[in-house]
Amino acid sequence: MKTNGKIQLYPLVRMTAILIVGMLAGYHAIGNISYITWLIGTVVALLLTLVVRHDTIQSMLVLLVIFLLGGSLMSRTCHNQSFVPEETSAFYEARQAALSFREQLVDCFRDAGLTDQEMAVVSAMTFGDKSHIDKELRQDYSRTGASHVLALSGLHLGIIYFVFSLMMERWRRRYHHVLRPVIEGAILLTIWSYVFLVGLSPSVVRAAIMITVYSLLSLQNRNKASLNTLAFTAIIMLVIRPMNIFDIGFQLSFVAVAFILLFERHIYSLLPSLTNPILRWLWRLTSVSIAAQMGVAPLTAYYFHQVSCSFLLTNLVVVVITTLIIYLSLLFFLLMWLPTVQTWIVVPLSALTRMQNTFLQKIASLPGAAIEHIHLHPLQVLLVYVIIFAIYAMIYRISLYKRKFISTFGFAELTSARKIK
Repeated sequence: MKTNGKIQLYPLVRMTAILIVGMLAGYHAIGNISYITWLIGTVVALLLTLVVRHDTIQSMLVLLVIFLLGGSLMSRTCHNQSFVPEETSAFYEARQAALSFREQLVDCFRDAGLTDQEMAVVSAMTFGDKSHIDKELRQDYSRTGASHVLALSGLHLGIIYFVFSLMMERWRRRYHHVLRPVIEGAILLTIWSYVFLVGLSPSVVRAAIMITVYSLLSLQNRNKASLNTLAFTAIIMLVIRPMNIFDIGFQLSFVAVAFILLFERHIYSLLPSLTNPILRWLWRLTSVSIAAQMGVAPLTAYYFHQVSCSFLLTNLVVVVITTLIIYLSLLFFLLMWLPTVQTWIVVPLSALTRMQNTFLQKIASLPGAAIEHIHLHPLQVLLVYVIIFAIYAMIYRISLYKRKFISTFGFAELTSARKIK
């Protein structure tokens, strides 16, 4: 099927955008438009979609249904029309039990000999518990652009998924056709149990949904990482809990991943092919950091009134150390029945955490480590994103015309040269 432009390749992205617009409209219309009105409009638009046969009108009606559905969901949420109050639901009680168990696991780090700030950072990276981090250390991570390592996200869950996949690789190869779905299901069950344990924060839920989609698509050998996958994840999270749209972690997480998917490969292609694997890995990490920072910089400037200028330097060091810390933390809990071995693991774990904290404190104290006291209006933030995407569209069009020009005239020159011969 021929697509009308590149946007047609991402139908779920359009659906997500319309759903968000509908939710924002529903939020700002509270008191003026009731939930019943939104719901009736959604049902009427859906019936019209089923009746109308004109393709263009039907497509517009589908977008209208999504818009009205977003308004309905937000209106119902703001009016507290849930059937079971969260405080009395079985889900809430189970979540509280999981968080209580998480506290016991965090205490294991303290009992093993980690000091206060080292224990605070490791528990944040491992279990998403940032309550023990003091204000000064939190500010150091923020000024240096390393706050993302303290919030459980795709990096952390990706490492855990990789570890369990590696442990199951032997059985996956031996029973490829028979037990592969069972093995993938067991890994996903472990991932979601961990997500529930750490409190179901938006960033970790987003990562878990994307890993789930990744795993399911891998069984069918289909494209696993795309904007459609990200958009599908956003739709699920917004339908389940519409107020996620106002969660800062939700916004930063999705914008960062979206910009990585859109811009990372273009930034990576700016350098010629690198033959050295270490240099290639470093440039890949750099291009990912630049792409992610492009996405989150306007939001961090709006919410936190500062933008890090040292994120490239810090990410090259912090991502490596964070990966080692997560590996050691997993090993620490996998060997809980061997207390002596655990004490050995705590030694490098403590040293790495102390090294990371000291490094970030030194970088944060440098002049110009961050641009501070930035105050932006929401319209200014939106304008910044419009400018970024306008520049991207312009560069894309120029490169497209350049390839078309080279292919046309290059072929003509080659044909004329052959005729002369």
